[in-house]
Amino acid sequence: MRSALLFSLFLIAAPCALLTGCSVLSGDSKTSLNEVDGLLSRIESVQVESTVAKERARAALEMLEKLARPDFAGDAAQTYSGFVASIDASEKQAAKFSESVEPMKESAEDVFKQWTKDLEAIGNTRLRAASHVRMEETRARYEAVVTATATAQVTLDAFNADLHDHALFLGHDFNHAAVTAIASEVVALAERSKELDQRLDACDAAARRYVEAAALHGQLTATKPGSKGAPAAAAPTPVATTQQQPAAPVVEPAAPKKSVATLPPRADGQSAPAASSQSTPDSTPPKF
Repeated sequence: MRSALLFSLFLIAAPCALLTGCSVLSGDSKTSLNEVDGLLSRIESVQVESTVAKERARAALEMLEKLARPDFAGDAAQTYSGFVASIDASEKQAAKFSESVEPMKESAEDVFKQWTKDLEAIGNTRLRAASHVRMEETRARYEAVVTATATAQVTLDAFNADLHDHALFLGHDFNHAAVTAIASEVVALAERSKELDQRLDACDAAARRYVEAAALHGQLTATKPGSKGAPAAAAPTPVATTQQQPAAPVVEPAAPKKSVATLPPRADGQSAPAASSQSTPDSTPPKF
């Protein structure tokens, strides 16, 4: 009687244990891929914000250069107001760029923590070694993004501070002599803008490398022009005929689009962030 009871309990418990194990594995796999996808989206956000930050900073510098031209003949007050507004837009974008970094770091911590945990559970030594190598390569690409964003952020904040100083200077002394006095400073600031562009470009490139390498299978939609994966143009097939055929119009091939590593809309309905359009700065100057 007792043996029959134990056997009955075993029959009931065994399927439950199997189902529990399968559900845990399925749940972990789904959660891990969601975390990987989330990190990809956050790195794309950093990439977008860095690109917009470069545009905003460049626009502010161009306004300053316009004001500092010796032959300037426009409306001084209106142009100065536009300069102040462009600085405000650049500073706000710098803040958005900074705010996009912390969510990326938090997401990366979860991804690599779970990856390390799952790595230890792989029994096949070859698979475990291969996964470990790929994890370290992925971590290195992520660290490159972190380093690039930190360097670009410092340079961007310093550049905006210099623009702000020029606005304060001209706000009370905007005449020919004052513009002549800061001419060398404007030239120097234009030179520093090249360094800023390089560091923001490095941030963009590091983010692209990560996305291209870590995008989930089948998600990466961009193909580099001239790459092996790009379809080659088919050669025209000669037509054998005795009659003279009218010449077909020559169609110029479309110029290849610039490669952009982006992800398609996610399964949960959310889409990857898009670069915000550059709007016309508010004509009302913020008070310094």
